[in-house]
Amino acid sequence: MGRNSFKGIEITIDFWWGDMRNLEFPYGEGFFETIKTISGHPQFLRSHLLRLTNSAANSAISTPSIDELQVEVRNYLAGNLVSSSAGRLRLTLFCDGEIRMVHEKYQEWLVPARLMSGGSQLDETNSLVGTKSLPYSANISLLDSAHAAGFDDAIRLNSQGEICETAVANLALKINGKWTTPRLESGALPGIIRGALVANSQLLEAQHMGSDLESIEAIYLLSSLKGAQPVAYLDERPLEISEDLTEKLRETILALSID
Repeated sequence: MGRNSFKGIEITIDFWWGDMRNLEFPYGEGFFETIKTISGHPQFLRSHLLRLTNSAANSAISTPSIDELQVEVRNYLAGNLVSSSAGRLRLTLFCDGEIRMVHEKYQEWLVPARLMSGGSQLDETNSLVGTKSLPYSANISLLDSAHAAGFDDAIRLNSQGEICETAVANLALKINGKWTTPRLESGALPGIIRGALVANSQLLEAQHMGSDLESIEAIYLLSSLKGAQPVAYLDERPLEISEDLTEKLRETILALSID
């Protein structure tokens, strides 16, 4: 563990060599970013730091500048590589101003996901909606419930019955031959991968209701760690999977990931 200080703000650095599943999610209140690293290089770093500092500013929490945080992150990673090509850096900003970094190995997904419907309702009117905020226990609980039922994740609807996201990922949905992603007004997180694909004109934002679930032809889970993971089943219904599209998305995300 190490400690640095920027303008009176304490930064605590931890390094974890074990299995990421054994590392408890941080307690307390604040905001966090989960950043994928490839051979020690953080992906979409500036986009993650912009979202983190914007969330902090909206809650009147002081932070170092994005440039200062970039230097701190890169210096830390340069001296603390994980023993695999892929890693996960969790950057947590607590409400008292403390910043904590933890870097750990990450196992890339190897097979398509199984997704269930009927996840817990998302309150799109909550002031913290659209941020990666602590406590994160509701999301972890939903993920655990999905795992217990034999699935990898669960789709969440908002209070109006609108499809928004999963416990830990954004959604790319193919309906009537068109690829869309739930609009941010639904309460969906403005995810980094989601945003990159929308900006690159590979996804359109749209409103979809829970009644549209039966019309979904294909799904990708979008997150900084997963990239774009295809979904093989929605509940017990098989979905389309295109290996060519999956590879194209992987290449696109990698090309867009370097700041």
